[in-house]
Amino acid sequence: MPEILLIVILLLVYIGVFGVCIAQYVMQSMAMHSIADKRGVKNAWLAWIPVGESWVAGKVVDEYDERTGTKKNWAKTLLILSLAGGGFFVVTYIAFFVFVIVATVSQGGELETLPIVPFVVLYVLLLVAALLMCAWSMLRMICTYKVYESIVPEKAIKYMIVSVIVPLGIGVCMLKAKKVLCAQVNAARVEEYKHMLKEQLGQ
Repeated sequence: MPEILLIVILLLVYIGVFGVCIAQYVMQSMAMHSIADKRGVKNAWLAWIPVGESWVAGKVVDEYDERTGTKKNWAKTLLILSLAGGGFFVVTYIAFFVFVIVATVSQGGELETLPIVPFVVLYVLLLVAALLMCAWSMLRMICTYKVYESIVPEKAIKYMIVSVIVPLGIGVCMLKAKKVLCAQVNAARVEEYKHMLKEQLGQ
């Protein structure tokens, strides 16, 4: 009975973690899609695709940097790192386990007799892939902060801290930033319309 209870608990934890990850993904993609659309980024719908979301976030930051007088090609850098790091990690990870399984079976289940050189090479490649993913993650967090800074500069640090330490934090903060941006855009349109009316009445 205790074993069944443990399995049920582990299953519930797994479902809970999976649910949080899905909710985070949906919230972040929804917010980034809307933010990119308001900022005039082409193909903003790519925010719903895992690799595309990094590119869209980079384009939003590139647009912000251009307005502040800098240019760093965040979109291209994030796209390359996500494709290279993610693809390399998946391929190496699969190759690592295939090697272990095949080598173990061919050696009659004796782990001690596994050839060490291919094992070390695959381990090093897996480490390199993990480092690439870490680099992508760090740059992605920098871009997240710059997105906050471009919309709610006075709350950017607070939003970033919440995004890092609170589950679903980045999704919630992105949605809040999106709401503020939508209000800013609507206010700008109203002011533009008032200005246009003044010009017409002046004529």
